[in-house]
Amino acid sequence: MKKYLFVLLLVLCMGVAGGIPTLSNPVPSSNPQTNVGDSITFQIDLNVGANESANATWYVDGTSVSTSSNLTNTTLSYSPSSTYTSNPGTYNVTVLVTNNGTDSYTWTWSVVPAPPTLTYDPISTSITLQLSQSEDFKIKADQDVNVSWVLRVNGSIIDSLNRSVSADVWDTYTFSASSIGDYTLTATVSNANGSDSVSWDITVITQPVLSNPKPSSPVITVEDESVVFSVDVDQLSDVSWFINGTLVQTTTTNGTVQFSPSSSYTGDVGTYNVTVEAKVDSLSSNYTWMWEVKPKTYYTGNTVWVEGQSSTTYTWTPLSFGWFYYDIDGGVGSESITFRNIDAADRVVNEGDVIYTTSRDLVNYEYSPWGKYYVIGFLAKKYFAGYNDQPAGTGNVNVLSKGQLHQVLIDSDEKRTLYAGASIQLEEGYELFAREIDLEGNRVWLELKKDGEVVDSDFVSGGDTYIYKKDVGDVEDLPLILARVGAVFRGTETNVVFLQGLFQISEDYDEVKSGDRYGMMKISSVSSRTITMKSDDD
Repeated sequence: MKKYLFVLLLVLCMGVAGGIPTLSNPVPSSNPQTNVGDSITFQIDLNVGANESANATWYVDGTSVSTSSNLTNTTLSYSPSSTYTSNPGTYNVTVLVTNNGTDSYTWTWSVVPAPPTLTYDPISTSITLQLSQSEDFKIKADQDVNVSWVLRVNGSIIDSLNRSVSADVWDTYTFSASSIGDYTLTATVSNANGSDSVSWDITVITQPVLSNPKPSSPVITVEDESVVFSVDVDQLSDVSWFINGTLVQTTTTNGTVQFSPSSSYTGDVGTYNVTVEAKVDSLSSNYTWMWEVKPKTYYTGNTVWVEGQSSTTYTWTPLSFGWFYYDIDGGVGSESITFRNIDAADRVVNEGDVIYTTSRDLVNYEYSPWGKYYVIGFLAKKYFAGYNDQPAGTGNVNVLSKGQLHQVLIDSDEKRTLYAGASIQLEEGYELFAREIDLEGNRVWLELKKDGEVVDSDFVSGGDTYIYKKDVGDVEDLPLILARVGAVFRGTETNVVFLQGLFQISEDYDEVKSGDRYGMMKISSVSSRTITMKSDDD
């Protein structure tokens, strides 16, 4: 009896010590789905006790498909055969491990038909076409499918079509490049099993057009004279500028493009080819100017015209022709004479091709606080041309607009002392008297005489300017004489006034009008600003 009891206890103890196998870490971790024809491997970790082993059996829908024995800790795996991977359906894949106990794990595995797969041509999905060019885009699928073609430009659909196509049959869409731009063509195939698609990015280009080149070629400038070359480009292009074949500037733009050569070119006498090239992909257009940089004296500046070194249109100014009027202090002098179409061989200039012009300019009074007045140089002489309402009270009188040129007789800032009863002698018979100082000593009574006859009188306060006006020719109230009264002093024995600032123009004038002749030159126009004469043999 004791013997049987011992054996029973031994068996029970051995059974407890053997342990139960366990499964963990399944892969896939969830129920998988594969397409028909795709392979799959199921894996799971087996855990058994020390000095233990287990048997493993794999089942598909209850049918044993693989068995392994005497397994220790390991990873179990099973790859279904094509019997299952090639046949759509739902399968229960179970792994069962046994020893002194059992454990199992089951996946629900779905095998579904594969979606259609595209083959397409062209293989590149980035296509560049020229305007009016056509391209065939082709696709085929490995299953019967519905085909959808969609053409977009700037995101908007401009064409679409749908049709049914059998497996392995090419379907074609012909794209015609009717206008430049960026297009997207998408082909989609679909059926009950799924879909596939491909998109081509299509850029339609045309040769860029260059127009409105400025300035006109050939271009002539003188040393250090800036110049701007410009041209209009009809589309976004890579624009490059070259001088004598050397790249000097690049940009990507459209519309009006400009280029200003640097001083290394503008300051160097020579001949240059300036070329602009607009390029879109492999298409390009270009335009070339012939540009010549001449010496600074090419158009003007030399006293002598030099054949081959001077332009056939040449101008002399006060800086190159000392006979003209020029105010060196103010840098004022606008007389010029231009010879056009110079015939170097015969040394002649045709009638009407010698043009003399002169314009009025502002110059400073010698008494600078008064400001400026207008003068004009005419046939090398300085003439008064008008006031600029400086000093106040002179107004904006323009004698040139009336065809009158007056000589400036006095323009002085000399300080003068004038006692009561005394006078200062002016030009053209005028004499200015200081008759009396008022009792307060603030004003002086000035009297103006011409040839001994009183023509004007007025009380003038210290700091003010006496202005004598007179109608002269066609000009009314023309200020002829300006005198600034400085300090006024009244004493017990002496009364005195100090003058600083004296200006007088001639009452007589030279008349200029269209048709007047000066030698072989005849006045062609007189305006409020300019006198123009042209050569005339008549």
